[in-house]
Amino acid sequence: MASRAVKAQMRISATGILNKTGSHRGWSIQGPRGNGFTLLEILVVIVIIGIILSFASLSIGRSTDRVVQEESERLAGLINLAAQEAVLQSRELALQFTPGGYEFVVFDKDQWRRITDDDTLRARRLPEGLRLDINVEGEAVALGKTDAEKPASQPRIYLLSSGEATPFQITLQSRANGSSYQLKGDVGGKIEMSGTGNAAAK
Repeated sequence: MASRAVKAQMRISATGILNKTGSHRGWSIQGPRGNGFTLLEILVVIVIIGIILSFASLSIGRSTDRVVQEESERLAGLINLAAQEAVLQSRELALQFTPGGYEFVVFDKDQWRRITDDDTLRARRLPEGLRLDINVEGEAVALGKTDAEKPASQPRIYLLSSGEATPFQITLQSRANGSSYQLKGDVGGKIEMSGTGNAAAK
């Protein structure tokens, strides 16, 4: 009688008899599979990361091109402005280069001095990552260390009151991606600008 009572208390399922521990006789019910990523999931993540990096690289490249273009346009505009002021004010001006930038000077009292009373023609430094190559009257000029006592040793582009100017060729180039813009001026003060950067093609 006792054995019949035990059998009556046992639960019966559609797939078999469960014991008191809730497992089938001879095998146990497995839990959910362990946590982890499949190979397909990993590949999808790698592809997404690659796409994001590609867009980031293109964005940085366009930004660098824009910096070179804007700096070239600024320099060309300042040279044109200084040339006009030289004629209108009957003054002899010059664009003087330093290892890290450029400045405008005026011939005053038998000597060249920096222009400090004009915010537009103030001394400027080139943005980081730009290289400046200068060719004056057909000869390449190497920029040396700035020497405040010998400003005449620094290369200059003269902008005369007669409207004449020193022929020059200035190239601004990005050290990051090689994009560059070139300014070319003739003796009559006319400036032409050309570029090889992505921004120039737009």
